[in-house]
Amino acid sequence: QRLIDPDLDRIAPAHHSPSLRRAILEMRRTVEEPRRLFEVAEAAAVSERTLNRLFRAEMGISAGKYYRAVRLSHALTLAQETRAPLSEIAARTGFSSPATLSRAYSAHFGFTIDGTRAKIRSERLKIVSLARTKPTNR
Repeated sequence: QRLIDPDLDRIAPAHHSPSLRRAILEMRRTVEEPRRLFEVAEAAAVSERTLNRLFRAEMGISAGKYYRAVRLSHALTLAQETRAPLSEIAARTGFSSPATLSRAYSAHFGFTIDGTRAKIRSERLKIVSLARTKPTNR
């Protein structure tokens, strides 16, 4: 079965092995309902051990760390684009609790979800302020 995704080369560049590409696509596809690594391996038609070897050889990190980064990236997107409460973002990215997500998010990005949202509000206010400022003609 061939997976077709318009972002395939951006998400999983062609220089990666077909099995790794299938695994990356499965991780992206299931980000809101994360699978166990053995299920991702099955979708990629490899064993879990082979999946980890592929990730280490081609990506330099374990499959689990990569999947966690995918989930955290999705949490960042949800924090930026929605007003979903932390509990909902945690549930939608497969974290067991808001506290677990908060710790992982802060460790990964170096700032909190609230910090992310505050920065976005600040940027929006700057844009609105600039739009309201009338140019002066001298």
